[in-house]
Amino acid sequence: MSRSNWNSSAAFWSADITVPLQLSGFPFERHEVMHITVSKILTVRFTIPNQKRSALQRLTMTIRQATPEDFDAIYSLVKTAFQTAKVSDGDEQDFVLKLRKGRYIPELELVAEEDGVLIGHIMLTGASIRENGGCFGTLLLAPLSVALEWRAKGIGAALIREALAKAAALGHSSAVLIGDPGYYGRFGFHSAASISYPGVPGEYTLACELTPGALRNISGAITLPDC
Repeated sequence: MSRSNWNSSAAFWSADITVPLQLSGFPFERHEVMHITVSKILTVRFTIPNQKRSALQRLTMTIRQATPEDFDAIYSLVKTAFQTAKVSDGDEQDFVLKLRKGRYIPELELVAEEDGVLIGHIMLTGASIRENGGCFGTLLLAPLSVALEWRAKGIGAALIREALAKAAALGHSSAVLIGDPGYYGRFGFHSAASISYPGVPGEYTLACELTPGALRNISGAITLPDC
């Protein structure tokens, strides 16, 4: 306890207490120190270190399935997000529309929402790996979008993990994407020498097994739609 006082006019006692705090589900890497003011009139005030406030704000974010009512907002979000992306074709928002006309899986189009505003989006769509007349069904992860002001807060990672978990629960065995192996590697994606995408260097063509061994002996080019 660092400080206490008695206020006779208000008839309450208060104390500033410094305690280690760890709450289940909070994105803290270690026990954090918070300052708590407790009074006899049941007032509890938390003073949170500034560097942790953004982490707490993320707790109000929700990830849910997209609905048709979200489609206009998703179009704007994807367009704006890719304007500041390191790599962009400039038509990712229209690619979303194209994907919905193919092997669209509504359960695997997800949005991240904060206070009623969409701040992130992800899709997993039916695709195929084809070679010599053979066809293996898979999922294409594309695109992944996060609003500029919400980047580097774990939102993209949360969307990927949720989407892959839902895909596995629906019985899908694998997913592929075109992207940075340094980023997507932590989610189980890795370069697959036997799988290609036209015009894309092999190191950026990534695959992930949702079922162990699903891509064993699978080779060919990624195409849309699925088999």
